[in-house]
Amino acid sequence: MPLKHPLTALSTLALLSLALGLAGASTAEAQTPITLKLATIVGVDHPFSTSAVKFKEVAEAKSNGRLKIEVYPAGQLAKNGTVMLEGMQLGTVDIGANDTPTIGAKWDAKFLMPDIPFLWQSREQLWKVVDGPVGKELIKRLEPLGAKGFCFGGGYGFRNILSNKRPILTPADLKGQTIRVPPVPTLVELMKAFGANPVPMQWGEVYLAMKQGTIDGLELPAGTVTSDKFHEITKYYSITRHAYPPGLMDDGERQVRGAARRLEEGDRRVHADGLRPAPAGRGEARSRGLRADQGQGCADQRGEGHPRVPGPRGAGVEVPRGQGRQGVLRPGGCGGQGRGEIACSSSGCACC
Repeated sequence: MPLKHPLTALSTLALLSLALGLAGASTAEAQTPITLKLATIVGVDHPFSTSAVKFKEVAEAKSNGRLKIEVYPAGQLAKNGTVMLEGMQLGTVDIGANDTPTIGAKWDAKFLMPDIPFLWQSREQLWKVVDGPVGKELIKRLEPLGAKGFCFGGGYGFRNILSNKRPILTPADLKGQTIRVPPVPTLVELMKAFGANPVPMQWGEVYLAMKQGTIDGLELPAGTVTSDKFHEITKYYSITRHAYPPGLMDDGERQVRGAARRLEEGDRRVHADGLRPAPAGRGEARSRGLRADQGQGCADQRGEGHPRVPGPRGAGVEVPRGQGRQGVLRPGGCGGQGRGEIACSSSGCACC
């Protein structure tokens, strides 16, 4: 489904939480707000981070102050996806945006499936799979890990290769290059197969390693390239489309159930004055309300997570598997340099 608005999924999440779980807000405004911490590992301009800010605005306004959402973007609370899920298990992170291969690399290998190299032809193909039985099974498999998944969302997109050594036009161009990859076995083996020297490295260390020349390159979606400013320190961005890991919005099971219980207890105190008793089981409904039926909201968010890189005439670039396109990265614009270059700014990348 085409991207309607990059903030729709978390906005819908907030509205659903109100409709399903915060019905008594107007009668209990005097309660102490319940604080939930929402973390992302990517920059403030990334769709995951901007959606988090919108979620905060809507949830706080529509709950009449009963919920307080603290947003921690750009790795302030969790430096990488592994720390994100560990934080949910420990109670230091309540809600977060993660990805499936990060979970698969440490906890459950089934989550590595969407990261098989060159598996996906389009984002629509990926969404069809994660909206079906496979996606539902992965969501269920989060529960033993102490988390609840409420949807697969956009925000990442196809991964492509950045390099300060040379562009990647054929697999042979990777030979001998030191390429940072996440600590995910599928990507490590892919780079080995192409003759590169893969360096598994957690996200919080990558920018400095690239800037200092510790690595020759890395692989990222274009949205993350711009939100985290890699276009400012990198020469080449080659469109390889070798992987498309879906984003996964989840929350800490213990924290959300605890928040639901506190909301229910507050309602019971208010209703004790002779008003009707609060219905039994409302806390469980509220817990579900923070994540229930996100299908349409998540589908609305499902763009690439960045503008599609247009061709010279503005047509969308479709790169067959195993082939690449490259260009010189020009931060802020092409500067009249002509076609064959890729200009990147905070709003995205485009071919000149």
